[in-house]
Amino acid sequence: MIRLLAVLLGVLAAMPAHALTVTPITVEMNSAGPRTRAVITITNSSNEVTAVEPSFNRVTLNEHGSTTREEGGSDNFLILPLQAMLQPGATQTFRLQWVGAPDIPQSESYFVTFNQLPIEGLMKKTGLTILTAFSVAVNVAPLSARPVVQLVSTNIDASGKPAITVQNPTASHALMKDAAITVHADGTDYPLSLADFQQAYGNGLVQPWRTRRFVLPVELPRGVTSVTATLNYKAPAQ
Repeated sequence: MIRLLAVLLGVLAAMPAHALTVTPITVEMNSAGPRTRAVITITNSSNEVTAVEPSFNRVTLNEHGSTTREEGGSDNFLILPLQAMLQPGATQTFRLQWVGAPDIPQSESYFVTFNQLPIEGLMKKTGLTILTAFSVAVNVAPLSARPVVQLVSTNIDASGKPAITVQNPTASHALMKDAAITVHADGTDYPLSLADFQQAYGNGLVQPWRTRRFVLPVELPRGVTSVTATLNYKAPAQ
């Protein structure tokens, strides 16, 4: 056990801290119109040459936010370059374009994953090669669809925090970062800050025709046994 722990710690110690930076980490697109294109930038902040190659997966979220990845999606996108070699300190721009059907029936979600590739000779130089991958979430919405978020229920989770279940009864995905949420308990209002929500859930994707449950990062006083909530969702302009 001590030997195994030492090996693991040795590998972790050899991993470069924040060697690659990817921006943005989420991309919003439409299947037609001006938002069929996007730009993703990768910066190599390490002192080693690195190579990256993008790949695609379709993404489905269940009610609790667990993600299922399925192979596929590359036929719907054009991304250039197909591979890139980044020198230390260099930045590479990837241009992403939707080339799938312009009239998709509902929003589709993907991960574009930038995989680090092994470089011949690097292992001999360093003695250890750590390969990583960085995923960018990409949502593609039909041009004419507009999302709606409806509050289904509110309760107190086993953790003692308030929880809401919402539904999106539309063909377009919704992002809960565009919602103002206030919890009400014993005559007191507890507004949920956007920063706290995004720290817990990012943009809070709710896919078309689906429900999703969020345990909110709101501290309630001891003894609170029931809560209600209000939700004001405003779809962003396209």
